[in-house]
Order: sequence, then C-alpha cells, then structure tokens
Amino acid sequence: MLILFAFGNSFAQKARFFIKPSLEGSGDLRQIAGAVAYFVTQFDNEVKEIYPCSVVIAESDVGVLLGHERDLQLLGSGTGGNMESISNALGCDYLINLEIGFMFGNTSFVSASLIPFKTKFPILHVNAHSPFSSNSGDQVLSDCDEVAKKLVDGMKHIEICPFKGELKVRVVSETKKDTTIGYPVFCNGADQQYQKRITVNKYADNNWDLQKVALIRTSGTIKYESSDTTTLVEEDNCYKCKSGRRGGRTYTEKFTKYAIVNGLSQESQEKGLPIDSARIELKFKDDDTYFVFVEATSRKGDLKESKEVKAEGTCDVIQPKKDTLTEKANVPLKFPFGPYQGTSKEKRLKEKPDPIVKTDPVTGEKTTYYLEFDLKRD
Repeated sequence: MLILFAFGNSFAQKARFFIKPSLEGSGDLRQIAGAVAYFVTQFDNEVKEIYPCSVVIAESDVGVLLGHERDLQLLGSGTGGNMESISNALGCDYLINLEIGFMFGNTSFVSASLIPFKTKFPILHVNAHSPFSSNSGDQVLSDCDEVAKKLVDGMKHIEICPFKGELKVRVVSETKKDTTIGYPVFCNGADQQYQKRITVNKYADNNWDLQKVALIRTSGTIKYESSDTTTLVEEDNCYKCKSGRRGGRTYTEKFTKYAIVNGLSQESQEKGLPIDSARIELKFKDDDTYFVFVEATSRKGDLKESKEVKAEGTCDVIQPKKDTLTEKANVPLKFPFGPYQGTSKEKRLKEKPDPIVKTDPVTGEKTTYYLEFDLKRD
C-alpha cells in the first residue's frame, strides 16, 4: 500500500511535508501535545495558501494510516531514524523537525528546521521564544503561529510547487579569422616572396525547445547545424624541390566539418524507463532573485569531416585529393541564465532578456545566447 501511495504522489507532483515533533526540556505534555496539533494546523493552512500542491503529514497521521502494530514492524526497535523511515515510505520530500520546550523553567520556545530528504541537510531554520508561566499557554500557541509563518515565508527561496512551461534557448557561435604571414626570400638570383594565408570560417546554430514538465524532469527537442572550414594556402616562390632546385609552388589544404543533429538524448532513465536528457532547475536566492540553470544533451548525429589537399608549381605537384570521415557526436548545453527578479511565491515566471554575448579572447569565437521562457505553477 505504501509503495503505491508514494509512486502515485511522484507523478502528482505534490510537495509532501512530514512533521516530526519533539519535546525539549520539561513541561506539561498535554499542553505540548496541544501546541503541536496547533502548529500542524497553522502550518498546513499557511503553506497551502501559497503552495496549493503541498501535503502535510504529521506523526499522528502515520498512526491512522498504519496502526500501532504496523508502526512497530516498520520502525523496528528504538526511535532513531523512525520518522525518517515512515517519511521515506510515504514518499515525502521534506522533513520538518519541530521542537517545542522550555528553557530555565520560565521561557518557552518553538523552533522548526526544514530538511530535504534527498540531501538530509537543513536548509531553513526558524524559531520563536517568549516568557512562560502556567497561566500563559496562549503564548506558546502564538509562537507556533509565528514559526509557521516564518517557515512558509522562508520557502520562497525553494521551488516548492513545480513551475512548468516552455523554455527556448538558441545558441549561435561564429568565428571569422583571416591571418596572413609573409616575408621576403631570395633564390635564383632574384628577390622573391613567401606568403601563408589561413582562413577560418565557423558557424553553429543550435535551437533548444524545452518543456519543464515536473520539478526535475524536462522534455523537448533540439535542432543543431554547424559548419567549420579552415583553409591554408602557402605560396612559396623559392620552394626547394626534391631535386634541389628552387621554384614557385602553391600548396593548399582545406579542412571541412559539417554536422546536423536533431532530438534530445534519451540515455537518462527514470524508474527504469528512458527519458530525455534535459533539466531545467530554478535556483532562488536570498535577495529575491533567481537563476535558471539549463542542462541538456542531444542525441548523437552525423559529424562529417573532410580534408582536401593539392599542390601546383614547378615541382612536387599534388593532384587534388579528398579524404572524408563520418563520426557520431552529440551536442551539450550547460549554461546559467540570470539573475532575474522573483521568488517561488510567484505564480508565473516569464522572461525574454537581452541576448548574452561572449567572445573567446584566444580563438576570437563569438557566442550569443538567446533565452525566452514562460513558466507557471499551481
């Protein structure tokens, strides 16, 4: 039953919170139990108002689902890791470690930590405390209310309900380079000239049309086309022939690469099934801005390479010849876009920023990144 329960929730894209309460110090257990129940209710109301995809489960809910004897079988002896075992069985995403207790007999406190089950490391911690006496139980409830609000407000820097929608990336790279090297030479009783010219002409245009369909799942298509031509022409009026004499000779080399790739790779897997190798991740920052991290890999396409050689002149003539090789290659995309203004509280994240232009100082390659996305959440 639990396996099916967790499996179904993974496709429903619910954000599941498991609340694990604990008592610190001494105090009236009945009063503490009431405060825990109150916190669960307040947190459930607060989080669902902003993130409707949320499901809140408390320790008491587990008892209803499993029963005491079933609890013991699942948990085994001892209490360490018990709540984590149940949370994993229920397919929860986050553990809320709730602590309610008393310090020095006259101060009550409420604290809560948010812990993703994937990392097991707290990413958010909030607390509240106040003077306490046996006649001021309402103050503990007020602290519970404050902690619940702080906890939900802190979640604006986490993608709780998954944003879904279209994201388009176009990457255009271009290199044009023309280099000439020349110097005077002397042969056959006269001044001559040596010159070598290298021309580079590269162009690549790849378009990624992606769909963010879940928190960590992305599908889509890619169309990539590139051409790369490098030509070397060497003109030597004092070329030394094999016979030893010198004369004019022009040598030409031409390297050409051409590739066409369509479609995303499906080497990644989910639940044993192949899926598109793509990911769109939203990273929300403390200053209420966010970055969009796009990572994807195309399927392998044909990469054709050719080399043409010829030589003309008074000696060592080479008749035009061409060698061609076809290989398989894929195209990766990994780039962070941002920052943009917004938090996970927004219902819609939509941007079409100005293109990003980067130039390689060594090769002179100019790459332009175009981005457009429209993501919405429940």
